[in-house]
Amino acid sequence: MSVQLRPRNVIRTFNVLTFAVAAVAVAWRAPHDPSLGRLDVRILIGVAIAMIAIAVRYSVPLRGLRGKRSHTVEDSVSLDLPITLSLFIVAGGAAAAIATLIGFPVSRLLRRRADWSALAFGGGSRAIFFLFGDAFRSRLPQSVFAFTPQAFLAFEVAMMLALLAFIYLWHLPTTAWRERLPIERVWKRYLRDRHLWGLLAIQAIWAYACCEFMLRAGPLFALLAWLPLPTLAVIARSLYLARSENARLRMTRDAITAMLVERDPIPQINSVVAASLGGSARETIQVVAAIGRDAEWRVVTSIGPPRDGEFDLLRAAAVRRLTDRRGGWLASEDGSRSVVAAGAYDEHGHLIGAICALRNARDGRIGNPEKLVQTARELAPLLRDLGNIQRAQEAAEIDGLTQLANRSTILDYVRATLEGEPAEPGALLLLDIDHFKAINDRLGHLAGDRCLRTVGEIVARNVRDGDRAGRFGGEEFLVVMPRASSETALAVAERLRAGIEACGLFHADGTPVTCSVGVATLEVGESLESALARADNALYTAKRRGRNMVVELTA
Repeated sequence: MSVQLRPRNVIRTFNVLTFAVAAVAVAWRAPHDPSLGRLDVRILIGVAIAMIAIAVRYSVPLRGLRGKRSHTVEDSVSLDLPITLSLFIVAGGAAAAIATLIGFPVSRLLRRRADWSALAFGGGSRAIFFLFGDAFRSRLPQSVFAFTPQAFLAFEVAMMLALLAFIYLWHLPTTAWRERLPIERVWKRYLRDRHLWGLLAIQAIWAYACCEFMLRAGPLFALLAWLPLPTLAVIARSLYLARSENARLRMTRDAITAMLVERDPIPQINSVVAASLGGSARETIQVVAAIGRDAEWRVVTSIGPPRDGEFDLLRAAAVRRLTDRRGGWLASEDGSRSVVAAGAYDEHGHLIGAICALRNARDGRIGNPEKLVQTARELAPLLRDLGNIQRAQEAAEIDGLTQLANRSTILDYVRATLEGEPAEPGALLLLDIDHFKAINDRLGHLAGDRCLRTVGEIVARNVRDGDRAGRFGGEEFLVVMPRASSETALAVAERLRAGIEACGLFHADGTPVTCSVGVATLEVGESLESALARADNALYTAKRRGRNMVVELTA
């Protein structure tokens, strides 16, 4: 039996091991570092932990690299280097490693949802980096560390280059493996990210300034130099979220504009979902909406691998529970499958749709349900307009009185049947209510309308699945029966005739309302006009023979 290694599980295991190794190394190194016993160094480490936690909490994702719904910190730009690097230069690698090992996990407490292993990796890898840097520094002559501007800049550049080498040789390949992306593509995106290089330059200059403050003015001024870093992290994060929100709003606006022109919102819904949530080989995103005359819940669009019927049951259960909510998200699980759903509501708070994330339990938990909530909120106008378009289309195709297809729609269906399967086209039934004019004249038009509605309901209930019924005009109804033999068509026609006679509708003189039915079996290559003419001739033959009967005329 072969064992399949899953990238996320392997990387998570390595992250935890990295953190454990770093913790052991720091525990072994700290007692031998005399600088850690000084009060001012302990104060610096405590403040550094708080600053690092805030800076990592508001880290900025790398553009084009970080997963759309990822919560990891390892794919982010964290403004912790000015703190940790200056602490490393002044107080040693053990101090910087301790602040990093504690600061990164503490940032997890500030997040609602985050990957513990990724945060451990961020802290553990940096801690190991500083410990190795400390060992390297101890082998250099002390004169190198006179902290002249030139010497410090050279050492800082060397540290930066070493960190970038670590990122390129380990972090980016593991990220590409985890997200199943080509490594060349990840490297190119990383190199082209001007936002990243700008933040790295800011951090390098800021680290130099912090070290100068520590060496020349003392720890108090160094703390003051660190204080703007969390503020900058919050501002950078806010700007990133604002840009992302503006991009989503522009896409939603363009989608609605295109929808109004094309009268088809499905492509635009796909675009919004793909832009907001992305795609994953392990996760399926489905948008469902209550559309149509029956307000039936249907899958409007689906992005990702197909899922079995058990997922449909979980999704339906989650959507039913959303009906009683007015926001947020909920999950539905059965042990091996997981569905997270967020509702889209109209301006009155009624549920009009939902966006669902489906995933097998072995593929891990579904990340960032809050992103589903935000996307559902953005999709609400599109789903509302989709329902309006669907209702408008149905209103154009449905007869308002009988709720059957109108004349043009049923004729289009006849054409499609004649052009569909020439080997066995089917049959037509043309039904006419006997003496319908007398009902209008003697009982009134309201009684006539009630009669038409009742006959329409009987026709809809008694045809086969796959047949299509419509109001052909006045008191006439047309039933299209694809792939129906002559015997089947006559049996359905007789069922309709008997059902109408026994439905409880009466004329003014007390006689029951009846109908006549003409049956025409469609022929291969027959035209629409010829088929309708035969059905019409069969109907009037039934009327001439006394009404309340079924007549078939062959070609």
